[in-house]
Amino acid sequence: STLEADKLEAYESLSTWIDPGLHHDDEKMVIFTSGTTGEPKGVSLSYGNYLANKLAFEHYFGMSETTQLDILLVNPLHHTNSTAFLDWSMRRRGTRLYLLPRYATLYWKILVDVARRKRDLLIAPMVSRHIDFLEELHTRSELPITVDEIKGALSITDMMIGSAPVGPTTIKRILEFSNHLPIVRFGSTETCLQVMATPRTLPQDALRKAFEAGWSHCYQGERTVGYYIGRDHSPFTRVRAVKSIDPDNKDYLRTCDVGEPGYLVTQGPNIMSHYVGDAEATRSVFHKGWYTGLRDIIFALKNEADGQLDYYWMTRDSALLIRGGANYSYDQVAAELAKVLVEGFNLKTDQFKLAVIGLRVESEHEDSCCVTIELGQQVADKQPPLEAEFLDQARQRVPKSFRPDYVRFAKIPTNFKGLVLISELRADYKKALEAKGLAIYT
Repeated sequence: STLEADKLEAYESLSTWIDPGLHHDDEKMVIFTSGTTGEPKGVSLSYGNYLANKLAFEHYFGMSETTQLDILLVNPLHHTNSTAFLDWSMRRRGTRLYLLPRYATLYWKILVDVARRKRDLLIAPMVSRHIDFLEELHTRSELPITVDEIKGALSITDMMIGSAPVGPTTIKRILEFSNHLPIVRFGSTETCLQVMATPRTLPQDALRKAFEAGWSHCYQGERTVGYYIGRDHSPFTRVRAVKSIDPDNKDYLRTCDVGEPGYLVTQGPNIMSHYVGDAEATRSVFHKGWYTGLRDIIFALKNEADGQLDYYWMTRDSALLIRGGANYSYDQVAAELAKVLVEGFNLKTDQFKLAVIGLRVESEHEDSCCVTIELGQQVADKQPPLEAEFLDQARQRVPKSFRPDYVRFAKIPTNFKGLVLISELRADYKKALEAKGLAIYT
């Protein structure tokens, strides 16, 4: 269906219209978080937050008052990204919003139809998985329209990809189908969607090099893979990578060196006002004007083409293993240890889950690497040999900084997206180690 926002303008002149007296600070929407870093919380987003999102987008795309905007939207409307795109569409006069209830094979035919009617700017928000589906449909010869028509449509569409890392395979597929790089955007519920995006001002060659820089990055001799999420939307949003978000830490809100992993903090009029009914949680994520609650791990690199800082996402589960004065993301360590199960014990990646957390066990300043392995039923008999040999094999196979100190076999708590619930995992592991008489420093 198509919604033309300018048709709503006529209602403003009706004699029955009553001004609701709303202000930018008034609450517009409450959306619950997914619980990645704790219990789900209700996020209060204001009219001003959504307006800031609109202005950031229009500044990013270089739009004027006369730019004609088309948006093809398929995301569920209870997510922040969909409410933000929908709000932008309804706020901008003359916008055409093509609204689909869910993603399906026919999406690609609809995209082609919409592209044929494109005006100045056609934006298609999507996730990396949509590109995987497109590749699968093409491989199975199940596309609802010719591949050349899809390529033609994508070549004139601004694909905005979010919600997951965009790696080499996805980029290769996108280039094959569209012949241009996508826009990668980053944000969260608390930031009313948009915080940053890959720049549109860079030539394609320079942009591709920026993507590749994160995939091949090393820090202090260790491979530290990151996924390009671009730059902030100055003057509407600001971002930094900082060493610590703990007010009691000596490196609190201290900016990381270029290339050094750290916590993403941000500020701007797009940031939520509070968590509903949780004043303590609200206080804990606002410090010195910065929102510190994202808990995403990123690093920054200086772009060779224009000297600006580019930011790279490492992990969403908000965790760093601190060892020897250096920081390592939990996902980074877990990926290396998972290879031990595959290469050393002949397990397949779909037969197990592995998660890592850091706990200060018998130490006030150094994290121990604590590993949890959840085995599938079909390989449950592997637990005895793993209990006997995993630590020794892992310590021989992985870099020193990634060597595990403890391993246990248990269910790994995850949210509905499949992301590890770090707080629950940490609490469970702490209890298990304390039951063995070990002291855990917090």
